[in-house]
Amino acid sequence: FSVSKRATQQEPCNLWLKMGSTISVKDIIYALVTRSANDMSVTIAEGLSGSVEKFSELMNQKAKELGMTRTKFYNPTGLPDRRQVTTAKDMMTLARALHKNFPKEYAYFKTKTFSFNGKPIRNHNRMLNSFTGCDGIKTGFTFASRFNISVSAQRIAADGKPIRVFAVVLGGQTSVSRDKK
Repeated sequence: FSVSKRATQQEPCNLWLKMGSTISVKDIIYALVTRSANDMSVTIAEGLSGSVEKFSELMNQKAKELGMTRTKFYNPTGLPDRRQVTTAKDMMTLARALHKNFPKEYAYFKTKTFSFNGKPIRNHNRMLNSFTGCDGIKTGFTFASRFNISVSAQRIAADGKPIRVFAVVLGGQTSVSRDKK
């Protein structure tokens, strides 16, 4: 995909590519799941649908199909927009759907580090190193809700069967307090 002027103007987490440069879909995915690179959110939105606005409409259609009843998207970054809302329950619905419907691709969410232009990009999700079985999913931050996270882990029960647990925390005052919750 080609990086637009609008993509280069996103804050705060970015890969800092210049307008007109190109990036592979695989690198965009890694940048999104590890760094929450907002420039890449816009790049993929524009590349897939032609505009951020059209992509947001697609996000809302998918949210509705998944049963995310209280979510409304106005941009693909999560950056402030008073109209954009979600709930912990809806984020849980999304995390579970990603795991169920895209098991192979879900593995991206456990990426701890990837290399881009010869530099390591570390995942903001410190929970990946915090406890046995944690294998994703995603951190987030907005001024309104502060530090947020959706996490998933799998362990083996006493009967030998795997058990998967999802948790969502919205509203952490710091990333450390969010992770403790």
